[in-house]
Amino acid sequence: MLKPPGQDAKITRLIPQATLHACLDLTRPAAIAFSGGGDSTALLHGLKDQPNIQTALIVDHGLRPGSREEALAAQSLAQSLGYRADILTWRHENGPPQTAIQERARQARYDLMGAACRAQGITQLLTAHTEEDQAETLWMRYGKGTDWRGAAGMSVRTYAPLWPELAQVHLVRPLLRCNRARLRAYNQEQGLSWIDDPANQDQSFERIRARFDLAKRPALRGQLLEPIADLQKGRRAERAYLRDWAVQHIRVQDMGWLELDHCPAPELLKWVLHVISGTGAPISRAKLQALQTRMRASGFRGATLSGAKVEARGAGFLITRDPVLVKGRANRSPLIRRTLPPHQHMIWDGRFRVETGNQALQIEPAQGALSHLPAQMTAKVHASPASARSTLPLLRDTKGQIVGIGPFETDNIRVTSLIDERFRQLLIP
Repeated sequence: MLKPPGQDAKITRLIPQATLHACLDLTRPAAIAFSGGGDSTALLHGLKDQPNIQTALIVDHGLRPGSREEALAAQSLAQSLGYRADILTWRHENGPPQTAIQERARQARYDLMGAACRAQGITQLLTAHTEEDQAETLWMRYGKGTDWRGAAGMSVRTYAPLWPELAQVHLVRPLLRCNRARLRAYNQEQGLSWIDDPANQDQSFERIRARFDLAKRPALRGQLLEPIADLQKGRRAERAYLRDWAVQHIRVQDMGWLELDHCPAPELLKWVLHVISGTGAPISRAKLQALQTRMRASGFRGATLSGAKVEARGAGFLITRDPVLVKGRANRSPLIRRTLPPHQHMIWDGRFRVETGNQALQIEPAQGALSHLPAQMTAKVHASPASARSTLPLLRDTKGQIVGIGPFETDNIRVTSLIDERFRQLLIP
């Protein structure tokens, strides 16, 4: 239900301009993820005078009665503050999820908002994560045995932390050092109403259990947050080192493959596998170290992990998308042909962005058509290693005629590799 406004001490400015400059490119457009809750209401109001933050994205999750009305109320508030406010609807084709509800809702939410951002040319999405959210995240990570990188917590600015849902979008958390009490006081000062999600009391969800645990131990939040600054400094230093190493030893190819002249450290190997496979799921440290050991052993020929294939190549290594996974196997479905309507875009296999002009297109892996390519396409494809060719995107028109393969651009079609962009962004300290 909506809470009535109240009165509290004056808060002159919610987010100082210096804080915004530190985490946001104010010369480029940004959108706000707006739920209508207390935290995002404060964020929405606090940024209403920023000229390049003009869009609010509202997700109607459809998980409980009244969600549509809440989305419409949030839209009305955003519009009253001068924002363009878009409601994005999570459609449950087979009914709402019954298990892992919060995780699936999070994935669907970011999938919808990421697609909306890409469609509008927006590369920055602001969320209202708070100091309490940071502490809850750390408490959950410690419970799962996180390493020091996880203990460094969420960053104020992160490139596409969920992939491919947030491909080409930076997630920005300008309120990460604000607490909820301050945000509620700001809302009351400004006469703002907000919505309380009843799921915030449901301790069947892991995050809500963490929230209640921390509420019982007030001192623990500070203890969790205290080492963050030093750990994040260490994480930045590690990334700077890995970036310099990568510049010297890794060559990234837009056609979907990558060459290394040495075996990388496990942390860098993880990013290499993610980038080439188009995935983002965690990879266990033990599996990374085991692969590293195999790669360094004499007689290594090849291995697969996390959707990528690693092959020995001379004194170094070739890494491609795992063609077996693209083709499909007993426990994994193949990448099927997809139809993209005119004037639409999609992220294909987490590795390529496909945009149509005034015609519909069919997109599929190239594996079944390599022997039927026009001559100019054959020459282009044969410049790539054999293991990379079958995993390229192949485009046909609605009559089934092949119109292009891999990254290319015509008057009506644009296929862009995300591999180099993602790899460079991951290595930014």
